[in-house]
Amino acid sequence: MLSMPLLKQDILENIRLWLIVTGAMTVYTVLLIAGCGQGGEANVPIIFELLPGSLRVALGLEHYEPSLNGVLGGYLHGTVLMIVPLIFSVPAACRMVSAKTENGIMTWILATPNDRARVAFTQICFLTGSLFAMFFVTGTAGMLCGLWKQSALFSAGSFFLMILGAFCLQFSAGAVAFLASCACNERETAFLIAAGVPLLFYLIYMLSNLGGILDYLKYVTVFSLCSADDIIEGNLMFVWKYPVLILAGVFLYWMGMRVFEKRDLPL
Repeated sequence: MLSMPLLKQDILENIRLWLIVTGAMTVYTVLLIAGCGQGGEANVPIIFELLPGSLRVALGLEHYEPSLNGVLGGYLHGTVLMIVPLIFSVPAACRMVSAKTENGIMTWILATPNDRARVAFTQICFLTGSLFAMFFVTGTAGMLCGLWKQSALFSAGSFFLMILGAFCLQFSAGAVAFLASCACNERETAFLIAAGVPLLFYLIYMLSNLGGILDYLKYVTVFSLCSADDIIEGNLMFVWKYPVLILAGVFLYWMGMRVFEKRDLPL
């Protein structure tokens, strides 16, 4: 059901951005793990040390101990893995559908033997496959570095669950971007929706970290479904949270596919 020419075109259009984002995440992850001392003390990245205290609290960084697991939970899982992949998925999703609709290329694509369902399914496979490959490369590099440099402190199981949870979150975020791209004729509009929705949820997540009455906001943001606390503390809440994120992503991808099949394209 895949259109191989369209898939190859997607790869060529997005490979440079994918390499930049994946490379940055991989290098950051490796340096973060390798920078932990043999006694268990972890070095906080200087970029986060320069942040105001209130912002560090909002990001949830003060919640974690200065240990390897704490640094991975706060400075990798809770920040970088939640936001950085959006730098790839949002532009890629908008480029695949709304940009092609705006410049008229989609009309030419649909004039070929490819029907709308096949086109949409190909785009979904590319976006989800790209995200999976991104987290696979980052996770593999981090795993090897942890087992090599921090064998006495590194928990491979906890790290794997952090990477898995981040992928589940980005899978659903990519679905939001795909749905926005399928529903909009203009790339700029699709980009604002695709980037705005997850950033709004992350802002709510940050406010909930401030505590007090704002703590209840954690129940209205999807980022609470991807918390490193569940892994570090050893509870099994992720057993139902991760499937919820995947199911939400599948539903949104299906919605985007249906919208694209039923809508009228501009001539």
